[in-house]
Amino acid sequence: MSRAGAELRIMFSPGRVQLVQEEVVVPGLKVLVTGATGLLGRAVCREFQNNGWLVTGTGYRRARPRLLRCDLTDEDAVRGLLQEYKEDLLLLVQSVTSVCV
Repeated sequence: MSRAGAELRIMFSPGRVQLVQEEVVVPGLKVLVTGATGLLGRAVCREFQNNGWLVTGTGYRRARPRLLRCDLTDEDAVRGLLQEYKEDLLLLVQSVTSVCV
């Protein structure tokens, strides 16, 4: 996914100068959203997608085919994820729903 933008160019031809507005494709910014399988994570992913961002979502137990499976308690897995995807923004929106005290 990318964003469309406008660019002005000056075109020269013999005896003529013309200002032309052209559509250009600007690569979208990338965001990595952890907890993308949850209620908040899904809404956050959808909002970024609707605004032209390239979204990579992660989940653990409920990860679906479009999402990456990642155990955030595994330091090596998290390090590998960050090195591979190199996002412009990282959002941590996961939660723990069954906590034993």
